[in-house]
Amino acid sequence: MPKTTHEAIQSCSRNGTMEKWLLDQVKVCFVSVNEYAKDLLDNSLNKKKLVIVFAHFMYFSWCRLYILTKKVNELCGDMPLVDKYGKIIRTRKKVIVDKYGNIIEDMKRVIMPTNESKWTTLTDSNLWRKEGYVEL
Repeated sequence: MPKTTHEAIQSCSRNGTMEKWLLDQVKVCFVSVNEYAKDLLDNSLNKKKLVIVFAHFMYFSWCRLYILTKKVNELCGDMPLVDKYGKIIRTRKKVIVDKYGNIIEDMKRVIMPTNESKWTTLTDSNLWRKEGYVEL
């Protein structure tokens, strides 16, 4: 809901009556930005364009202080990525094991080569994908 509409409802003298009408008759439900973002992550990000729009939504929600940095970090950590081939990558876990076979950490790895970078021409990008990396 636009901020001006939200402010108008809050300033209305019969605020409770209006909210009850919105809930009962119009079937509007009130959710926080965090709840909305979590719902989008769980149900709606099935196209690459939607993943990009979600990233913009998270950025601007954070810039306007609608959501805390901690929540943005959590949600973006669960956010799918669109790799350089246009494929949506939902899980991107990388398990790091020491020489004794113990799991040191379970991290997410992303590679973002720049256009001017020479190292990408030295290796095969399939090598990175096989190791669980996402190349943007």
